[in-house]
Amino acid sequence: MSSNILIINSEDHAFGTSTNFTVKLPFIIENAKSLTLKHFRGPNLMYNVSTSNNSIVFTASSTQYTTTINPGAYTSNTLLNAITTALNTTNNNSFACTINPTTYRTVITCAASVTFSWGQSGSIGGILGFTAGTTGTTHTSQNAPDLAKPYYLYITLP
Repeated sequence: MSSNILIINSEDHAFGTSTNFTVKLPFIIENAKSLTLKHFRGPNLMYNVSTSNNSIVFTASSTQYTTTINPGAYTSNTLLNAITTALNTTNNNSFACTINPTTYRTVITCAASVTFSWGQSGSIGGILGFTAGTTGTTHTSQNAPDLAKPYYLYITLP
């Protein structure tokens, strides 16, 4: 059984765009019973914060607030800065978000006691490492933040 190696580069497309294209093969493939994708390389353009995990629900002084973070590809620093800004814009309670350098857990502090509802649908709590709601002026996540999401890339080959 003979095998050929075929390298397809989106820059060499016959027509279409760089993300949806058709290529002209340099040789004819006859009587192929199967094809195997051995390697795929693509840019990581996936957001770790999307509309399905970008909300923060909290209660301060008996009032419930909801704020959202814009979807995007965040580092830990840019995400914590975005959350600090969103929280203080929604309810100016001197919120500050940091990562504990020893435990690598997310720490959110505020001037007055608040309750975060991290279990709400669409909550960003899982990315920050929170698994349960917290109440107080200092909120420490149960786990380290996980910005590696999404974990899977699905490729459909006809």
